[in-house]
Amino acid sequence: MPLFKGKASKAKPQKGIDYITDPKKAVIVSSLSMDDNENYAKQFKQTCDLFGKGSKSNERKYYHFKLSIDPNDNPTPEQSHKFAKRLA
Repeated sequence: MPLFKGKASKAKPQKGIDYITDPKKAVIVSSLSMDDNENYAKQFKQTCDLFGKGSKSNERKYYHFKLSIDPNDNPTPEQSHKFAKRLA
């Protein structure tokens, strides 16, 4: 059975991006509503600036959602990625 959880983070977006793009964490990485040709952290910053958010250290910067599929289900990376995209 898959496990899905989300958490608000006050860390700088680059910390989350480094975690998400770590090859030990995910074989396939893609984005939704982001420009894959531009630095993701820069895009987070631009969005925060646009809405006047994220400048304070104790302020939420982003939400990080994790989808963990049971290894006993033997999903391929492609199946896991497809499932995550449908969930998003």
